Amino acid sequence: KDIIHDPGRGAPLAVVHFRDPYRYKIRKELFIAPEGMHTGQFVYCGRKATLQIGNVMPLSQMPEGTIICNLEEKTGDRGRLARTSGNYATVIAHNQDTKKTRVKLPSGAKKVVPSANRAMVGIVAGGGRIDKPILKAGRAYHKYKVKRNSWPKVRGVAMNPVEHPHGGGNHQHIGKASTVKRRTEGTLPKIKVLMSQADRSVWRCDPQEHQSGVTHEEVTRLLQGYVENEVDLNSDGACNQECGYYKLAKNEGCFDNKFCSEQPKCTGGVHDCRFVESNMKICQAEKNSSRRYEFIKYESGLVHGNEKPCATWLNSAKSWNRWLFMECSYCLCLCDDQSPQSDRYFNLRPVIADVKNNRVVVGLRFVKRNRIFHLQVQEGELLPLGDINGTTLRWKPVDSYSISDKDVSENVDYHTLTYEKRSIDLGDLNAKINSVVTGLRFRVFGAHLQLEAQFTAVEFESGKLIDPKKTSHWISMGTDQPRERLPLMDAQVSTKSSVLSIPYPSDNQFIEFTNTGFVQDAAQRTVPFIDIQDVVSDPPVPLSGIGIYYKGQDGYGGFLAPRIITYDFTSYVQIPTWE
Repeated sequence: KDIIHDPGRGAPLAVVHFRDPYRYKIRKELFIAPEGMHTGQFVYCGRKATLQIGNVMPLSQMPEGTIICNLEEKTGDRGRLARTSGNYATVIAHNQDTKKTRVKLPSGAKKVVPSANRAMVGIVAGGGRIDKPILKAGRAYHKYKVKRNSWPKVRGVAMNPVEHPHGGGNHQHIGKASTVKRRTEGTLPKIKVLMSQADRSVWRCDPQEHQSGVTHEEVTRLLQGYVENEVDLNSDGACNQECGYYKLAKNEGCFDNKFCSEQPKCTGGVHDCRFVESNMKICQAEKNSSRRYEFIKYESGLVHGNEKPCATWLNSAKSWNRWLFMECSYCLCLCDDQSPQSDRYFNLRPVIADVKNNRVVVGLRFVKRNRIFHLQVQEGELLPLGDINGTTLRWKPVDSYSISDKDVSENVDYHTLTYEKRSIDLGDLNAKINSVVTGLRFRVFGAHLQLEAQFTAVEFESGKLIDPKKTSHWISMGTDQPRERLPLMDAQVSTKSSVLSIPYPSDNQFIEFTNTGFVQDAAQRTVPFIDIQDVVSDPPVPLSGIGIYYKGQDGYGGFLAPRIITYDFTSYVQIPTWE
């Protein structure tokens, strides 16, 4: 609508009218005007905007070499970079893997920002502001007055000694701050102490919204609530025991085609049976669901799971008497069935960074491929003084194999979770000084899954890995002390907690994948869930350690997640040598 001048700035402003997206009215916004913008021009904002002067677009939609201004430093901050008159930034390169863009700032420095950040196309107008000299002190006074700056400013060396540390000496001061040495020598030792005590671990909080396949994955159908009559748990068809007797059994048949013929059979082990009530109604889940049942409602009104209108059919299961004195009861058990619907496998193959090209591990995340969980690494080229070349960052592709592939073996390529082997050890793996993480793998120790890390010696000043073939070595979690089980009893589904998950202590502990609570969820899902969010630092740095930890809240299943431990730079902070 208009181009106006703000007395406090050199660049002109554009008055832009937008239609309110929610109400029937017009919203007026002030934009920094780029060169070439004129009154009556239409300004478009968003991913679908064209590459024209004045339009606002995400960096990801701009080709390399685009001239931009009013660039966001952080996504959604409405512009913090290249805003003064005559200034501009240049898009240099896009990294599709990390969704980051490298830009050249007006100072000549290069900065990596998220590709979702927005910027305006063009150069900020008013570039001739400094062409006209000020000439008079009065003009300078009025210039700074509208900016609310105090002017003129008296130099410290021109003051008296009582007014400023640089004062006195008849203006014969060295011309720079002479107190830096004194302050630095007293401050640096304190900084090093604080750095050595600071927590260098990086982990992810819960997202604002939990999304399966986006923020978390699940182990499915590991131990699942399963209703079966005791007559079908005996090879001789007897009913002379109680439900609690069947700690480890299997399905032996289907007597008289009762409820057993109306549900999928458990072809694996049947564990930890219990008696609840004699008669019940069962809402079975849909065929493509990872659940068996939606809920179980007993004759007394007790409900296991979340009662709701049944989308399939409601089956009745009633215990019966045999020979008047022997009752054949329906038991509620846990089914350990390795069916095609059960995702319960963990990759055992080592994952190594490209050490030949001086790349190291800088990030972690869990991914699920072909029903197998992998711990994927982000790698980047190591530079001198612990820096990482941001243009080389990439997520190393995982081995996309399947458990049914030829030459793929259990306990060699992958580990299968079962009732007996479903534990994973928690804790961190830390390197000695002058070593960084270059790889990882899982191993099976007894009945437990353990994380191992590969460390390689590094020369900090040059940023070069020292002979990776000879100095690389594997470190495992300690086995000299017994570990305590972190209990998950009668847990609700992890994503139903209204409170953010908090990390639990991991020292000498392990956690078992188990079923959700019988009352809470009819024991239909497996907890903890697997957090698959990226665990990276910004800016990226080499790692001195990695770990596996559990986070959650009391009464909920929680999440299993990786964390990284950034490199310790404390020993390289030195007091400058003063001339």
